[in-house]
Amino acid sequence: MMEHIELMFDDFPICSAYNYNFTLQNGEGKLLRYFPDVEKLLYEDALEVTDVEDMIDYICSLPGFSDIQDLPRDVLRSVLEKNMR
Repeated sequence: MMEHIELMFDDFPICSAYNYNFTLQNGEGKLLRYFPDVEKLLYEDALEVTDVEDMIDYICSLPGFSDIQDLPRDVLRSVLEKNMR
């Protein structure tokens, strides 16, 4: 999700401080250093956000995206409307 948000706002001077130290992609390798058996169990899940204002509030609340709060809401709205179905 965070990577997708970063890509949507790639044209703006947003510095993400999101923590990539432990992710789905690298978690197995990190855990195998401490546990003999690690199994990744995936399940299909989805959350559909249909209100752009709710999405703006959510993104602005993320601690790793504090720079995004410097963008005007109309800019955020425009970017999200282009990327939301």
